[in-house]
Amino acid sequence: MGSTTIPATSKELQDRIQNGWWGFWPLAWTIGERKMRERTSAGWTYQEMLAHIAAWERATASRLARLRESGDFAGPPSDDDDEFNARVAAEARGKRAREVIRELADAHDALTHEVEALSDEQFAANEHWARAIVAGNTFDHYAEHQVELESGLPWTRDELVARMEEGWGRFWQAVGFVGSERLERTTPAGWTGKALLAHIARWLEGVPPELPVRLEGRRSPQPDVDAVNARSAEQAATLPARRSVERVERAYRAVRDAVRALPDGTLPLMVLRLVAGETFNHFSEHDAELAALRPRTATELAARVDEAWRPVRERIREIGRGRMGELLPNGWTYKDLVGHIAAWEEYGERGIRDWRAGRFAEMSDADVDAFNAREVENRKLVGAEAILDELDTAHRRLVEIARTLTEDELRERIPLSLVAWDTYLHYPDHAQDLGIAD
Repeated sequence: MGSTTIPATSKELQDRIQNGWWGFWPLAWTIGERKMRERTSAGWTYQEMLAHIAAWERATASRLARLRESGDFAGPPSDDDDEFNARVAAEARGKRAREVIRELADAHDALTHEVEALSDEQFAANEHWARAIVAGNTFDHYAEHQVELESGLPWTRDELVARMEEGWGRFWQAVGFVGSERLERTTPAGWTGKALLAHIARWLEGVPPELPVRLEGRRSPQPDVDAVNARSAEQAATLPARRSVERVERAYRAVRDAVRALPDGTLPLMVLRLVAGETFNHFSEHDAELAALRPRTATELAARVDEAWRPVRERIREIGRGRMGELLPNGWTYKDLVGHIAAWEEYGERGIRDWRAGRFAEMSDADVDAFNAREVENRKLVGAEAILDELDTAHRRLVEIARTLTEDELRERIPLSLVAWDTYLHYPDHAQDLGIAD
């Protein structure tokens, strides 16, 4: 689909670019990370297609820069467009989805900057050469891929919920890896981890009341974003990190329930943009900040485990062998609980070995329930002294193997999960049973 009118001035060209961009860009970031590696109707992935658009905008910006600086009318980035497109698509396969989205935004910013810098003479030179290459690589180019891009959007309620849940799962696990103590620390963006969570929670809280407005084709007045963000950070500073964790989880669940209550059929784009912007896309924006707070080395990881382990082991020592048979409110005894903790630490140590050998298989929810029941039952006839020895041995062996994890291995999800979720993220689940003060 080509242009219906020809921009006569640089200002008209800028307006056409931005009008086309704001019809295209919201679709690009509403696709979501899960969908980006799926194939479009044209045969490449959404990620490859967006990288292709970014590459042509970046090349166009470079050609305009040469025009401004030297008066040269530089040719395209390659003598063979197909070869150029294939190379860009191949490079995109090795990137993360959000990296491609960021590159697209950066390429567009560079191009608009160059268009704005054109003089009237440069705009009109060589039979409006600049206008022609810009149109072909911006609004006309967006139009070529519009239908292709729209086909990947989560147009139905169930599709939208699925993308939300996928994004939330990654985000929530990242929060867990950090842990409450580290959320008190400052992120690379300059606020604390708990302030970051309060910020995300605040924008999530605005989604349920806004959804009915968007369904009517309207939108509420935009609040002062900087003021809202500053207020969220100030409020979080006065509260423990766990309050921000609780708030963001509660806010997400409210959004999920509100989206699940949306009507059947195709949803308006205004609804998709709202939900995507405040859920899976917003979570992805802050990945790097959360990643900076998680353990990056084996030494940091071991220190995190030791810090969380001390009060647990001290409390178990206070309970002592004589009280191991006492019944807890959940129906277990103290001995069952200690055996349960030991079983998961054994699983963590064994899991790392299996992962390194390429034979690790993750558990389903049903597998977890069966494991818990089986491991408690297997220890019914084991004495209190032996259970305590097993706990200490399991913990020591898990910490020992954790200390051998390389930085590359810690960038992987599974080995870090096997340590974190079986130690410092597991202990809080049983703090109340053990009588450990909050």
